[in-house]
Amino acid sequence: MLSHIQIGTNDFPAAFAFYTRLMGHLGVDLYFVEPEQWAGWRQPGTERPLFIVGRPFDGQDASSGNGHMVAFAAPSHDVVEKAYAAAIQAGGTDEGAPGWRRHYHPDYYGAYFRDLDGNKICVFCHDPAGIFNIREDDLSGGPTRELVALHLAGMHENSPPGTVCALDLSGLQRPDVTVWTAWEATAVAGMAAMRRLEGDIGEVKSMRTHPDFLRRGVARRLLAFIMAEARAAGLTALCLETGSGPAFEPALALYRKHGFVNGPAFGDYPQTEFNQFLHLRF
Repeated sequence: MLSHIQIGTNDFPAAFAFYTRLMGHLGVDLYFVEPEQWAGWRQPGTERPLFIVGRPFDGQDASSGNGHMVAFAAPSHDVVEKAYAAAIQAGGTDEGAPGWRRHYHPDYYGAYFRDLDGNKICVFCHDPAGIFNIREDDLSGGPTRELVALHLAGMHENSPPGTVCALDLSGLQRPDVTVWTAWEATAVAGMAAMRRLEGDIGEVKSMRTHPDFLRRGVARRLLAFIMAEARAAGLTALCLETGSGPAFEPALALYRKHGFVNGPAFGDYPQTEFNQFLHLRF
């Protein structure tokens, strides 16, 4: 039924760079481009429909419309998360982090953002296969307790004496802390926690992927889940404390891809050459 969808831009080079990056994650091919004017993309091996971005033909300024949205289907949850992170890193504006939207239907996993011209974009996946089950955890189970112990051991192994601020089991059981774990069948794949600070701010704690599940997107899913939970709770910002050095670089890269930036110390954390503090405002 559809031939093409076109959205407008007032800065074609910037829009072209933005969508080139986004389409690269979605596996969509560039079909044509006329410099300074417009460009179109399509699925490999297909003629239509096309997604086109360009300057309005009437020469007037482009504007986004309330109630207008373009949605792209993704082949997996990982692609949804990577596309969202790429869009935000390229200057897009968050409209809803990756997560379940079960009020649409049980398998709807999507993310929302606006491009550089304010056009609302959705990336979604309807495939439930291979998805980690994330649930709130009371820390009573053996697998979760073992993962907490593994996390603490890793923090002490890779941090100078006196700089570890990770919560132990009793700290994670405080009433102001909520812990979630990700599962594949009966195996725990990872964990993360959020502590409610004063006002409308939350703190990300205890992010850890089980060694058996490294490089499978567990941390991305948990971070996206916490960001969605924070918004649903009415929080306006998230912050976190972490360390420096090679052992911490993968986590730092993940946080920065999701919009966290370095900032001042908060709470009662010590300010040292080793500790880093990252912040994200919604």
